[in-house]
Amino acid sequence: LAAKPVSDVIELQKSLRVVPSIRLDTPAVVLVGAPNVGKSSIVRAISSASPEVNNYPFTTRGMTLGHVEVFWSDDATTAAAVIPTAGSGGRHRSSVNEYEGSYAFSQLCQIMDSPGLLVRPDNERNEMESLTLAAMQHLPTAVMYVMDLSGGAGDRCSSIQDQLQLRKEVRSRFPRRPWIDVVSKIDLDV
Repeated sequence: LAAKPVSDVIELQKSLRVVPSIRLDTPAVVLVGAPNVGKSSIVRAISSASPEVNNYPFTTRGMTLGHVEVFWSDDATTAAAVIPTAGSGGRHRSSVNEYEGSYAFSQLCQIMDSPGLLVRPDNERNEMESLTLAAMQHLPTAVMYVMDLSGGAGDRCSSIQDQLQLRKEVRSRFPRRPWIDVVSKIDLDV
């Protein structure tokens, strides 16, 4: 009689293990852009997260959360950034010993990877796109808008024109968010 409720609780526990735990008292940046523009590669390179990276659209099917510790020499100057070591869960003083004492203070920042967005009306968006917009709507995040201007984003839905139109639409939807534009894949010889 108790087997079904117990197994349901176990399944719920397993599913909750993979849900990112956002700390509302910690600065967060969400990477947003069209599919296959390099958001996951950037998150993998600058944070403790390890999202799947492949050369096809919609590789990212959910939110992935990573951390980076930013060190400040004073109130206005960023001096260094350190990716937390694996298994530290974002509370990682031992992984940054080389920087302690060298800087005035440090701050842990959350970095979120998100599924790609397409230029289309909200009523035509899939669940993954809706998840990205919901994260931007409900979480206190800054936005890093990622564009691939090389023309190699992988398909017609990520053309340069579509990426710029998407940027305009998302920017107008969230006009008060801290915002930075990033051009990815500039290291490719195209």
